[in-house]
Amino acid sequence: MNKPPGYVRPAFRIIGYVLGPLLILSGGSEIVLAVLKIATSGWRVWWSDDRGLTFTGVGTISLGILIAKAAWTGWDPYVTRDHDDIE
Repeated sequence: MNKPPGYVRPAFRIIGYVLGPLLILSGGSEIVLAVLKIATSGWRVWWSDDRGLTFTGVGTISLGILIAKAAWTGWDPYVTRDHDDIE
């Protein structure tokens, strides 16, 4: 049962397979909605009303990529792997 410190457990990998792409899609849709708001209402209305939605979308996409990468590779993206520890 001893696993390397950066290993992602299978239950969390399954959650990551679902949650990672959903976060990427939701962040992308937030950015698309913000661009549509800029196109229809103009820069000033968007900046005063919806700029937070865009920043939230960028953050959501970045979290989705980290979670999806951990699920696909099986390794925690925040832990560096030493090649001496891998058997």
